[in-house]
Amino acid sequence: MFLIVCGAIVYVNWLLLRDCPTDRPAIDDFAEQRGLRVISVARSYNFFRYWLRGISVDNAVRLYWVTVEDSEGNRSDIHVAFDSLFGPGQLVVLEQEGLALTPPGGSASLTQPDSGATRLSWSWDERLVLFVIGASIGGFFFCGILHDYLSPPKRPVFPEPALGFTHFFKAKYGNVYGTFFEYLAVTYGPFVMWGVGLVTSAFFILKIRQKSRTFPRQILAAAAISMAMYYAVWRVSIDLAPS
Repeated sequence: MFLIVCGAIVYVNWLLLRDCPTDRPAIDDFAEQRGLRVISVARSYNFFRYWLRGISVDNAVRLYWVTVEDSEGNRSDIHVAFDSLFGPGQLVVLEQEGLALTPPGGSASLTQPDSGATRLSWSWDERLVLFVIGASIGGFFFCGILHDYLSPPKRPVFPEPALGFTHFFKAKYGNVYGTFFEYLAVTYGPFVMWGVGLVTSAFFILKIRQKSRTFPRQILAAAAISMAMYYAVWRVSIDLAPS
């Protein structure tokens, strides 16, 4: 189970770090349609820069710093992101320094005032809802795995106070004694996680579902992170049970 959780985290991290082959052509097309020439493109992982500036970005988007030049030879930087983990995604402008972007087919001047940028906007309550949904999914599967794993002989069929196995519950292949945390997780965990997931999903359906395509990977990341947290809490509860 621990290896599965670690594997899921590694896989998500690999998806975050990889470059999509369609990103650079999309950036070139974006600049060309606005009369700009791309000088350089650099991948960025500095999400804190945008958070500190009040720009809400998903920590799973692919960020790029693009240096461009206009027809007058002036250079500036555009910060762009692609909001898709499993595909090309849509190019979104996060910041533009001294640049007023024009519609495709026009020309841009780096000496004009900044006209504002399109931003990925996620409020904290929306992020919390997505995390809770992911944590509920992760918790549901974690409790199911414990229900199967804690069957005899992993746990005794008689109480063993010296090891902290004093709480009776029904595992998948028999009745056993385990820690208080294991008792709660196996007996009530699936129902609690299912209920919390249903309640938070109502907010998701009403407000978030149509907002961005980034929500599936946010939920997936939350599920992977929460399973690692549940596993850590479970291991600590075993160590503390005898005391």
